[in-house]
Amino acid sequence: MTTPGPGFADFRQVRKALVQCQTCFKSSNTDGVTLFKCAGCRMALYCSKECQKGNWRNHKGTCYNLQLLIADSSSAEDKMVWALDRYCSKNQPLLAQYGVRVMDLASDITRGKRDVCTIFLKYVPELATRGKPEHAKFVAVGVEVRPIEKFGVRHRLQRSIDAFHGYITTRLSNEGFIGGFLVFLMVAGTNVAKLCPISFKDDIYRLETGHDWTNTMLSALNDGKNVAVVPPELYSLCTHMLQYLT
Repeated sequence: MTTPGPGFADFRQVRKALVQCQTCFKSSNTDGVTLFKCAGCRMALYCSKECQKGNWRNHKGTCYNLQLLIADSSSAEDKMVWALDRYCSKNQPLLAQYGVRVMDLASDITRGKRDVCTIFLKYVPELATRGKPEHAKFVAVGVEVRPIEKFGVRHRLQRSIDAFHGYITTRLSNEGFIGGFLVFLMVAGTNVAKLCPISFKDDIYRLETGHDWTNTMLSALNDGKNVAVVPPELYSLCTHMLQYLT
C-alpha cells in the first residue's frame, strides 16, 4: 500500500478544508459550518441562504449550464459525473503525494500558479460485471503537466487558480500551508471532467527534484497495475467543460 510522505499526513483534514462556501469561503472543517448544495446544479456549496442569494448573480450562468448538461446527459454519463467526484475524493491522497512530484514543485513552488497537473482517465464500464463500485471503473492512462495557455478557457482557469491561492494565503497559511496546485481530471472521449485543488506545506522541500514521476503516479492510481501511457493527443478531450467547473 502506498503511504504518504512528509507533509501529507492529514489528507482528509486538508480535503475538508478545501470544501468551502462559494461566497464567504468558510469550510465545515476549519469553521464548523454545515454546507449545502445548490438545488439547481447540485455542485455549488453554501453555508447559508444569505450566501447563496449573495452569489446568485455570479453563479446563475454556471448553474443554468450545469442544469442543461445534466438534463442532456444520458443516465450512464450522469453516473460517470458523480463517479468521477468520488474517484477524486478517494484518490486525493495519491493526487497530492504524486502530483507535487510530477509538477516538481519542490524546485519551484510557484509553478502551481502557471501549470495544471492533468490526469487522463478512461472509463471502463465492463468492470461493472466484477462488482466494483462506480468510482473504481476509471483507469488512469496519462499524466501531463499542462500550461494554462493550453486550455481553451484559460482566463476562467486562471481566476480559479488565483482564488485558490488567495484562499491558501488568507485561510490556510496559519495552518502551515505555503502553496497549492490544481489537478484536472479528464475522462477521454466524454465531456466529463473535474478540478481537484491540492495544498502543501514546507515539508515539500525535503523531496528530491528533477525526477520523472509520471509512470509511478499512473501505477499508484491503478492500484499498482502498470498500464500503457497513451498520448493525450489520441483522445478527443473536451476541455471546454472547464467553464462549467470554475
